[in-house]
Amino acid sequence: MSTVRLRKPPVATFVVVALVLVLGGGFFFAKSAGWLGRAPAARPAPVMTPDEITELVNRLSQQIPVPAGESPTVATIEDIDTLRSQNPEFYKEAENGDRLLVWSNTAILYSSKLEKVLNVLSIQ
Repeated sequence: MSTVRLRKPPVATFVVVALVLVLGGGFFFAKSAGWLGRAPAARPAPVMTPDEITELVNRLSQQIPVPAGESPTVATIEDIDTLRSQNPEFYKEAENGDRLLVWSNTAILYSSKLEKVLNVLSIQ
């Protein structure tokens, strides 16, 4: 009766298999945990104080009549390309950092950098 002797695989084979298992497991863990393919966290938009809003409205009212007795909602433009794709005519002169002031019946686009009204929109 003859016996067959099995050769032991080289140590390098075990190292390669272990490395593949560790890297593959790490990849799937990171993917399932949401660490891969996730957009960077957005930084919060700068918040204006009520005094800053009042000052902005005062500067704006020197150039154009603004609705009286109502405080506007103020937004800082951070992604002008997205806004232009939605309303190219209104945002054509706007840049990131400009302000959008919205009252119940009016929206005004204002450039603090140029200290200029860029556009006005009547809301109905």
